[in-house]
Amino acid sequence: MIRCQHLEDQNESYGQHFLIALKCGIKLILLGAVCAIHAFLPWVFQQTTTLGLKDIWDSIQRRKDFDQGW
Repeated sequence: MIRCQHLEDQNESYGQHFLIALKCGIKLILLGAVCAIHAFLPWVFQQTTTLGLKDIWDSIQRRKDFDQGW
């Protein structure tokens, strides 16, 4: 078993943390591509990046609230 203070602080196993971080990273890469396309074609993906980032932020906040027992 891999021991890491960060994993203990997050109350996650290595596998759980891996999947959560990987999913977030892939979303951020895709949102970056969408944002770059939007820079050239401002009439497409007008709210996609904003909504995607809000979704990621909300997910982070829900995890914090859960960890704090809210």
